[in-house]
Amino acid sequence: MNKPLWAGSVLTGLVCLIALFGPWFTPYGPKDQVKISYERDASGQAVLYAPPVKPGSEHWFGTDRWGYDIFTQLMYGAKYTLAAVGAVALIRTVIGGAIGLLLGFTRNQAKSRWSLGALNGVPMFMIVFFVLFGISLNSALSPVQLTMLMCGLFIVLGIPAVISVVQNKTWELRRRPYVEAALSVGAGRGRILRRHIIPHLKESLLMLFVNEMILALTMFGQLGIFSLFVGGTEVQKDPTIFVPVTNEWAGLVANARHYLDYNEWMLLFPTGAYMTLLLGFFLVSKGLESKYRAQYSKPPHM
Repeated sequence: MNKPLWAGSVLTGLVCLIALFGPWFTPYGPKDQVKISYERDASGQAVLYAPPVKPGSEHWFGTDRWGYDIFTQLMYGAKYTLAAVGAVALIRTVIGGAIGLLLGFTRNQAKSRWSLGALNGVPMFMIVFFVLFGISLNSALSPVQLTMLMCGLFIVLGIPAVISVVQNKTWELRRRPYVEAALSVGAGRGRILRRHIIPHLKESLLMLFVNEMILALTMFGQLGIFSLFVGGTEVQKDPTIFVPVTNEWAGLVANARHYLDYNEWMLLFPTGAYMTLLLGFFLVSKGLESKYRAQYSKPPHM
């Protein structure tokens, strides 16, 4: 039994269910806010009730410092996290994989390696940050438009690395004896690609897709530390604070990073959700690697 693959699939599937149905199970809306009030305790004394509210029966994960329910934020923000990560990884893998396959099968190895090496030196994080920071702050664009813009930049800047990986794998497959034999008997390029190259690339592409999701999720977390959130950033003055518009998980973690020593629940629960998704992707990646290694290392039957 491939335990990492099963465990990773369960964790990732759980996050997918949250993204699809999570808002149905929240007792509050994303704009519902705890207001400052006075309430009577059991002894009849007036007690100040103000955010942040600790986890309890009314707010399972507590509230943030502005009184917004953290459980509700996580349920509504999951779809942005999963959609952004999945879109970046899928489009990178499909487009980069197709280009890498074509270049690896048709172009000279040394020339292609030089050109892609130059493209892989692009500092992705810095470019995304400086291009989007001014656009994302109190933007007139919708959260969906800003998410698409950020994902588009990640896709364009990340495709060269995917091309390089798939191209190298294709070069390796071209040197296999069965491919050389097919070429020697006059098989066309299309037939060789369909029968010999693509079938042996599907496992590598699947693992590449999962690893691209890990990379995208990590990059979103890094940008969040610098107050650049998926879906846009709301800037509030006096004091100046940066708030994630969509409640995307990496943004929630970055926005609560100052609460490590007090009101820890504001950081604990978003971090737990973010790390659960990251761990799920990691376990799926390791499980697939273990599965394919065992599959191709089996000795032939005599």
